[in-house]
Amino acid sequence: GSPGSVAYRYGSSIIVPLVDIVSDGTGVTWTHDWTSYVHTALDLRYQKDDYQGFSRKDDTMSLGVKVGYKFRRWLTLGAEYTYTKRDSTFDGAEYEKNLYFLTATASM
Repeated sequence: GSPGSVAYRYGSSIIVPLVDIVSDGTGVTWTHDWTSYVHTALDLRYQKDDYQGFSRKDDTMSLGVKVGYKFRRWLTLGAEYTYTKRDSTFDGAEYEKNLYFLTATASM
């Protein structure tokens, strides 16, 4: 395969559990294999949620960074960071979140 790639996503859906929510979202992911051992990914997403029948609208943005190191042929170790921020017209629904992960992926 190629040493890097870019993917673009766009989606639109209506979810109907207890409240109808119209969601529109888009995102882009860039991945790159720097060497046969080291790879990275950068992910940016945006989503807009419109709650039907309520005066609530949410805008959510997230940014993620990943790095992986192929420690052995069958073992990849990695680290990830994701920042998410949601703005909302509904009191108490806004937040900022920072997530950190350490990963290990084994294959046979």
